[in-house]
Amino acid sequence: MPRRRPLLAPLVFAPLVLAPLVLGACGGAPAPGGEAAVARVEAALIGSEALFRPTAAGATLQWVAAAPLEARVRWGTDATAFAHERVLPAREGACEVVLDGLPAGTHARVELALRAPGDEVWSARPTHAFRTAPAPGARFRVGFVADTHVPALALHEGSAANVAACVERCLADDLDFVVFLGDEAGVHFYGDTADTMDPAAADARWRAWRATYGALLAETPGFLALGNHEGEADFYRDLAAPGGALHLQRWGTAARKRWLANPLPTTYPEGGEDEGWRDPDDASGANASPLQNFFAWTWGDALFVVLDVMRYTRAEPLPLDPDRPAEEVRLGVDDWTLGEAQLAWLERTLRASDAKHKLLFAHHLVGGWGYDHEGLDPDAPYKYGRGGARYARRGEQARLTELMNATGARFFFYGHDHVFAHQAAAGVEFVCCGRPSYLSPGWWRAPGWREAYGDRKEQSARAFLATAGYTRVTVDAERVLIEFVRTAREPVRGENVTPDADGVVYRWDSSQPSPTVELVR
Repeated sequence: MPRRRPLLAPLVFAPLVLAPLVLGACGGAPAPGGEAAVARVEAALIGSEALFRPTAAGATLQWVAAAPLEARVRWGTDATAFAHERVLPAREGACEVVLDGLPAGTHARVELALRAPGDEVWSARPTHAFRTAPAPGARFRVGFVADTHVPALALHEGSAANVAACVERCLADDLDFVVFLGDEAGVHFYGDTADTMDPAAADARWRAWRATYGALLAETPGFLALGNHEGEADFYRDLAAPGGALHLQRWGTAARKRWLANPLPTTYPEGGEDEGWRDPDDASGANASPLQNFFAWTWGDALFVVLDVMRYTRAEPLPLDPDRPAEEVRLGVDDWTLGEAQLAWLERTLRASDAKHKLLFAHHLVGGWGYDHEGLDPDAPYKYGRGGARYARRGEQARLTELMNATGARFFFYGHDHVFAHQAAAGVEFVCCGRPSYLSPGWWRAPGWREAYGDRKEQSARAFLATAGYTRVTVDAERVLIEFVRTAREPVRGENVTPDADGVVYRWDSSQPSPTVELVR
């Protein structure tokens, strides 16, 4: 595949502001007063622009402004003579432009220029590159990133550098898009109270996530599958905590939709959530349909389906204990659900698609094993949905597995377990996609990990790979190639792999035999 020169930036936890070029109203040399105009744009723009919702004809360019800014967006396949231009009146908050009118299967360029109302000078941002969807038969490459846990990076030495290295590698690998598999922004974070979490704090955590992946999203459109730490599960809607209630679902949804533009139900023919739902306690309407929480799109020979296992899963809160964190709920393996509306949409989408490859994504299985989050206590009240292929017929995952078999959907990608593992059972390839930041080796000695990913005879954890990295998938008409790429600059605690020179520690394609494991019923 042709390469584009990556735009690299260091990992930071403050807004990324790239130095703009100063252009006069008609381009060319800086106009009088240009420095002051640039300063006004820099003061108003929060972070950097990002790409989302790629299509066969374009993508969506999105940015966030703290004060009204006029925008001029130009795009096309030739950066020296853009074929399309759109000028927007001054706006603040989350702003976006749908880029369209491009040929399928091409490299495109886009340039954003901004100015404060009343200024004549445009401040032009760096030009960004992206691809439009290829035609069937074309080969393409995409990436899957799981469980960055941005709020926890400061707690683990080297993890911020590991994420920066992952961003650099993803850019060098020239991906068409990246799917984040949840537990990214951390609106729900252990130990949060009413003193540490409110709408502003939720917004700040999503803003930090956007800054963390700003360089990648400037060149590679992104999608997100919601995880438990996004705080949008039904059981996080109104959560009792020391000091007052935490309305995590409402706050998290509003912040996510401000900083990450997942597909709307109208973005792709496959549609997505569009139930007209509205939170009656949310006067702003930010926590309302479309929630941008489940959706699907076709890219080349593949159908990609992102599912939300969180929002429709209800649970009974436990009595509040001020000495325990705020995530305590009573939740069993059989309680995890996609909800009937999402399941019905999924069945329609899978049956209607004639794509040669069908790939499903969720933060974790809709079921899993019967242990707590560390895999220790089978009697614990909170079952975390952990585990891979061995649980293909546990809980609602059994229904999903049957549907996948009936519709030719072979691949289920997920995160949550913080390792890379590829296992097959009941006709489905289950791939846990690792993580780019830090490892949790204490978990792997626990019974749950040995049960899910270990050698059951020896009760040792042999069936997973532990290192910081991301899952890279290459698709063409004949096969799906799955690779796990180690991206950490230095070995991290708990690693059990030795990477090749190119960093690839696992490689398998769909023409090879599947790594089958025994089902747990």
